[in-house]
Amino acid sequence: MAHILFVEENQNRAQNVQLMLEFAEHAVDIVPDARLAIEFLDHGLLPDIIIGKVIMAGMDGLQLCRHVKSNQLWEHLPVMLLAEAHHGQGIQKLAQRAGACAVLFHPLQRDLFLAEIDRGIISAQMQTNPYRNANPFDDPKFLGVYNQWLSDQLYQSTYNLNRTSIQRDLGDAHIAAINSVSSVLGENLDLHKTQVRIVEKLAQLLRANVAALFIRDGERFTLGHIAGFGIPTPHVYRSHDSESLAPIWQITGNIGALLFDTDNSVADIHELFGLDVAVQSILLSPLVARGDVTGFVFLGRMGKQDKFTSRDAEIVFSVASVAGLGLRGAQLFHELENAYEDLQELDKRRREFVAITSHELRTPIAIMLGYASLLIDMEENPDKRTQLETIEKQANFLTSMVDALLNLHELTESNQPIQLRCQRFDLQSFLDQAMQVTQRNNNYSKVVNIELQCDPISLVGDEIRLMLAFNNLIDNAIKFSDEGNSISIHAIPHPHGGAVITVTNSGKYIPLEHHEKIFEAFYQVEPAITRSYGGMGLGLAIVKAVVQIHGGMITVESHPQGNTSFIVNLPAKPPDGYCQGMF
Repeated sequence: MAHILFVEENQNRAQNVQLMLEFAEHAVDIVPDARLAIEFLDHGLLPDIIIGKVIMAGMDGLQLCRHVKSNQLWEHLPVMLLAEAHHGQGIQKLAQRAGACAVLFHPLQRDLFLAEIDRGIISAQMQTNPYRNANPFDDPKFLGVYNQWLSDQLYQSTYNLNRTSIQRDLGDAHIAAINSVSSVLGENLDLHKTQVRIVEKLAQLLRANVAALFIRDGERFTLGHIAGFGIPTPHVYRSHDSESLAPIWQITGNIGALLFDTDNSVADIHELFGLDVAVQSILLSPLVARGDVTGFVFLGRMGKQDKFTSRDAEIVFSVASVAGLGLRGAQLFHELENAYEDLQELDKRRREFVAITSHELRTPIAIMLGYASLLIDMEENPDKRTQLETIEKQANFLTSMVDALLNLHELTESNQPIQLRCQRFDLQSFLDQAMQVTQRNNNYSKVVNIELQCDPISLVGDEIRLMLAFNNLIDNAIKFSDEGNSISIHAIPHPHGGAVITVTNSGKYIPLEHHEKIFEAFYQVEPAITRSYGGMGLGLAIVKAVVQIHGGMITVESHPQGNTSFIVNLPAKPPDGYCQGMF
């Protein structure tokens, strides 16, 4: 390990070079310019090598090199210069004349860069050999001492190179293992399959005979999956309390993988986990996701001559961290699937309840209406007659709500495809009839003027269902209009056939965030407790369902200081296969 002084004002480039140097276990001090580097040396902090750029603000790299070599206290320090590719090969001669040990060009190749550093340091150490100027004839022991010094230097260099090689191999092994597990985790998000794949992949990478995965649930860890490779699937205890078992308690602290390779330590783990196979070494590593320990993996080898090593522990901890994220993703997906299934079941029950309730209410309401109508015809007292008419009006209102529920259920919840009873009709006559029916049946006790403008247009569709849709749309416009205001209905031909019908009122503003939601069943812009308008929020849902069955679409435009318009685009005829026939 060498001490390196690196001169670089570019922070990003400094960080990249620092990573290369620290990978080889070199200690690095970084200063932004040459003058600060000289101050660093003035304080007696002499590195093993100085690395700087050829071109720097203020004092450049060549000047720094000459300054170092002109000082008797520093002249032994090797200086390496880094140049850009466009500086050309001529810069090397200038650097040599300035006393630089080497010149490298960006972009740097890590292995070459580290090798040049080692060469520069070794060369400088040889230059400082106190015997370099000795005359062997004056000192018979010179050659022996000199050879010993060379041997020491060679041994140190070989040791450093081997250590660097080991670190590189370990880093490559980490990367390969992480990539291997990451590719497996990306295959699917099924929780059980993810657990199985993690166990199998870790066992393969670490050559484990026993592999198990435990999932954290509060303060307990429950067995998720276990497999034996080359042996029958072993038995282990399925659940462990993190507070009572020392090894597991250590794992929850996320301190790294735990290696057990002595007879006593392995025997303790055997007893704690209830293993029924004789393993000779064991690894326990936490599974971590966003800083939280979500579980741990258990790996065991049976061979006495093939025990786990500290290197295996480092690899499994790196891989387990990635596996922890994959496992957490699968857990969240599993929870989301369960929540979605629960919502679907609740929605199914809601739809069934609405359908059954609507059918059950229809008969008693019809009976109420029949008796109310009969009593009105028989009653001569004006006050009592008024009271009976109020009962009849409210019963009619209940009937309209029940009809709306049944219509919506038929349009959106039926298991059978909707078949339209199609016929050709004149749009102006149709809209005029819809306008009159809605005005006659509205329950809002307000006077609202409706203006109709319609170009000559002929359409094909289910006139009864379309009448239901436009009755709801016009009724909605009346509901949200003030007394005496006007509603306009404007229909024009669509350039590609069909018609564009716009229903506009000067009523309540609909904020943009509600434009999609108002077409959902039971949705109300105002909260249910404070809203000032009646209804269940079914009208626009029915309109949208009918329009879509005809192959059309409906949108809304609303302005804070202006009008609200509902725009219906209807094709000239429904899509093929929707019409039961022409009538």
